[in-house]
Amino acid sequence: MQRDINYDNKIDAYDISFVARQLNGGVTPQKNKVQGQVLIVPSVTEAEVGDVVTYTVYGMGMENVYALDLAIPYNDTEYKFESNSTSVLTQFMKSFSKDRLHTDKSRVNYLIFTNVGPTETLNGTGVIGSFKMTQKFAGPTAITPQSAQFVGDNLSTINALNEVEEPVLPSTETKLTLNEIEGMTFTNDLMPTDDGTNGAKLWQQGNYASLLFDGKVGELVEFKWKPSMVIYRTMSNSQLQ
Repeated sequence: MQRDINYDNKIDAYDISFVARQLNGGVTPQKNKVQGQVLIVPSVTEAEVGDVVTYTVYGMGMENVYALDLAIPYNDTEYKFESNSTSVLTQFMKSFSKDRLHTDKSRVNYLIFTNVGPTETLNGTGVIGSFKMTQKFAGPTAITPQSAQFVGDNLSTINALNEVEEPVLPSTETKLTLNEIEGMTFTNDLMPTDDGTNGAKLWQQGNYASLLFDGKVGELVEFKWKPSMVIYRTMSNSQLQ
């Protein structure tokens, strides 16, 4: 039975974590209050009709985050909801995320994640989830969240909306192309030097260089992945730092 524990007329991360923190032996709460903000970054700034846009959700400066929720209202004549996903940081959290049609015909996508029982909280900065939308019009992809909340394991809460005005980016006169690059190397802890073959070892596509510098966002290039490859895990973790 769902209960609105904090009487804010909705079932959110606070209500769910209130119960979840009591499971599996219960949580010994920390003394420090929860901190942090969320930032949503679309995979592209402009899209055409039918394009699927991925919105990556970042947790910024997180401290003692046990649960979180994010409400993203949208007009279903402009967007079609596709999916919600956890990230490396939140993959072991319980997801209560869902896209919901309200009685007034408005649509809201809810991202809700919580730990269960005595589990390590989120700290630092990194990707905490993502969602995908199909765009029904040609134009900007920006979507504004209605609310965002972080909940600590001690049930402290914070408004996690990033209300800081985004800086104006300088105009880009030129884009770096593959022909302008004299050479590139790929190194990590397992491959400290590059004799020119590391790229073929790391990237799935043989034409990785042209894909990385295609003048767009380089989304079509992928790391090679095998269950036994520590290289992939090392590279993936380094991207979150």
